[in-house]
Amino acid sequence: MSSFLSLSIVLAVFAIGEARVTFPYSEVIQRGDLQHYRVGDDEVYKAPFNCSAGCKVFSDQTIDDNMSIVQNGENIANFTEIAGGYELDAGDNYEIAAQTRADFVFYVASIKAPNNDTPVLVLLDGEEALVDDQSRYSTVISSLNALHFYEFRGQFPTGYPKIYTTGFDAMSYLYGISSCSPVFTARSQSNAEQSEPLIFAPIVTIDFGFVGVHSVSVNTTDGTSFPKSAASSTIYMSPGHVGCPFEVDQMYSSNKNSISDKYTLIANSLDISTAFYKVQSSEMVELRVNQDILDFYNNTFSVSTTAHYDEGAFAVFVSWTRRTSAASWSIQLDFGADPLAPTSAPQITTTSSAGGLSLLLSVVVMTAFV
Repeated sequence: MSSFLSLSIVLAVFAIGEARVTFPYSEVIQRGDLQHYRVGDDEVYKAPFNCSAGCKVFSDQTIDDNMSIVQNGENIANFTEIAGGYELDAGDNYEIAAQTRADFVFYVASIKAPNNDTPVLVLLDGEEALVDDQSRYSTVISSLNALHFYEFRGQFPTGYPKIYTTGFDAMSYLYGISSCSPVFTARSQSNAEQSEPLIFAPIVTIDFGFVGVHSVSVNTTDGTSFPKSAASSTIYMSPGHVGCPFEVDQMYSSNKNSISDKYTLIANSLDISTAFYKVQSSEMVELRVNQDILDFYNNTFSVSTTAHYDEGAFAVFVSWTRRTSAASWSIQLDFGADPLAPTSAPQITTTSSAGGLSLLLSVVVMTAFV
């Protein structure tokens, strides 16, 4: 069994709520993954990571000399050196070492990872950036509550751009039916240009759908205000949501534990799609449209639903507070998109998949690619 897979299994068993997220070719490590040690009179926090084949690492902790990468106790690089990407030689016993537990995100991807030439942007508090590399994929990392994307530009193919809460390596089509699901999918060219999704995750990868001239602006936000208009999509999600069938029991840590929004919007139509896993009845997601109650929760199954409304004034209410460590969900509201069905009443469909199947897929994917 590979060391990457072994580490994934151990960490999944002992830490779910504040857990690193381990993908077949990468890991995302955060503050909650640091373990406390005492070395003589000194205190240190450490987190091991895998680089057995060689790897590239990124972090948004760019100003703290108290955080570093060590191997067998020897300092390799301070975090101030690795923000734009730092390559490490193949080897064992790599660790993050820190004197304090500051917020950070650390993305380590194997040199064998798919799409490993993808540009990675680090975004700090209060910063704004234009993502305009001509690569098909671009990855953004940040420890802040949420990333706000806006002003998509480019001639996009149907169904693009998409936003995933993963690193670039999880974009691979090699995963087949185990492929990760996007938290945002543009419904049309105009929908892409007018949508401003808020994404509550420390790592985000944009799939523009093609290699060429395209761009999107991004800034950090506290995640309390959700931009919306009559011809755009609005995204809601549980902070830390990953969206991969082989990661159903792993989530990113987040300082935010609730989502709330209430408004009325006039639009030509409203289409709703949801995906959720392990949302207990005690933390049911409240979703209301006009007089319709679309609240949802489940226990162990992965569930997705869709609903459609024709033209009207839509009174929308969304509310959720985390009460367990395992709940994971996302909602996309599409205002003014092409209708899913010609009906004036909400048409709701539901699909589900067993958690056991997701676990099986996890083992298959991990075994196949590491």
